[in-house]
Amino acid sequence: LFYQTAIDHVYFYEIEFAKLIIRYQFFLYFFTIDIFALYLTSTGQIGRKTMKQPQIEFLC
Repeated sequence: LFYQTAIDHVYFYEIEFAKLIIRYQFFLYFFTIDIFALYLTSTGQIGRKTMKQPQIEFLC
């Protein structure tokens, strides 16, 4: 019984850690897209309106 509880505990922490990593990667990804979009906008190749604001509320 104790062994199973320890397994569940480790599993829970792995899940939380994975969620944290995924959230960080999402923020990094969208931040990079934003910088790239700003660069394209400043060079006049693309309009800012074509870039939609990402929906990341479901991760928080």
